[in-house]
Amino acid sequence: MRAFARFQSLPVAIPTLSLLVSGCFFWDWPGVAGGAYQINRSCDVALSAGMAMSSLFVHANFTHWASNTLTTLLVGLPLEGLHGAWRVACIYLGSGLAGVFFFAAWREEGIRYVGASPAVYGLIASFGAHLALNWNEVPLRVYWFVVLCIYVGVDTTNAIESLDDPDNRVAHLSHLGGAIGGLFLALALLRNEIFLRWEAALVFVGIVVYATFVGG
Repeated sequence: MRAFARFQSLPVAIPTLSLLVSGCFFWDWPGVAGGAYQINRSCDVALSAGMAMSSLFVHANFTHWASNTLTTLLVGLPLEGLHGAWRVACIYLGSGLAGVFFFAAWREEGIRYVGASPAVYGLIASFGAHLALNWNEVPLRVYWFVVLCIYVGVDTTNAIESLDDPDNRVAHLSHLGGAIGGLFLALALLRNEIFLRWEAALVFVGIVVYATFVGG
């Protein structure tokens, strides 16, 4: 059994994406209701892939931007170090696309979509795929699995409770769509340190489910 702990490369994609998100936010802020990205603050944001993708680079306020950027760095940097830039960049952008499309398909009335949250949730879910693909090779795997389960449980509980709040304007469906897209895309893309025959099924399932999820 080999430990899957050493970084394979210096992270480049996650810092670059974080800088782009930050640059777009501060360019548009404090006039968060205007600017070049105003069209992305519409429920019709997912009419095209380009509009859906560009909406990931805009945030509603400072707290929204800061929490998404911090989580992106905390989760994305280790993942990119272990799996490489192109894989994690594809998961980030692919999760964002899945989240926006899922939100558009099951549109929540009165809630406008904006932000990189589905991409962030996709990164978090992809960490679960990392554990699934490399369970025997990941140090402290039980600890990380418990931490992931606690996070998912707390976040899900908060999301359910917020549904009764009439002032709630969080697009939970985009978070869910990003997490689902990120999980299955990660199963197809992430490195598998010791590849077993049965794990080929995970790759196949990841490709098919993600393609169906986004294309459907």
